[in-house]
Amino acid sequence: MHTEVEMKAWLKTASEKARVKKYLSTHGKFLKKVTKQDTYFARQGAAQFDFRLREVGKKYIVTQKTRTLRGKMEENAELEFEVSSKAAFFELAAKLGYEIFIKKTKIAEIYELPGKITAEIVQVTGLGDFLEIEKLCAAKAEISAARKKIQMIFAELELQKNIEAKQYALLLKKLAR
Repeated sequence: MHTEVEMKAWLKTASEKARVKKYLSTHGKFLKKVTKQDTYFARQGAAQFDFRLREVGKKYIVTQKTRTLRGKMEENAELEFEVSSKAAFFELAAKLGYEIFIKKTKIAEIYELPGKITAEIVQVTGLGDFLEIEKLCAAKAEISAARKKIQMIFAELELQKNIEAKQYALLLKKLAR
């Protein structure tokens, strides 16, 4: 298990998005553009989800996060594994008493920045555009430096006022009510 250090911000205008894209292209390397289809699962009537199934192409990845919010930055202990069948996983989740909490689609332009930091310009269907920056830390000793670097990037991009601490799934669930 590793710790994911992550922060995201709304990209509210076309000029903000263009500024971010220019920064990422200048300071990093464009890797790919992908569509991520996420299905979040919760116990019946729960206000919070427990895990998700992400579909990227023909891959299915289950993720469970133990989320810790420090300020507006997440530090998540993350457990991930692949499954071979989406249908079988949905059936198993139902047999264990889980139901679909919400579905989310995001289209991501993924960049790699120095220090193995991942930055994504994402469009979340129903919400809008965001910048996500994350670093996967194998050891606790890496977390402080990752936090500082991520905060520095958001400051350089002048996006501190746009930081969003709420999870996408909860933002979408609130809209669905």
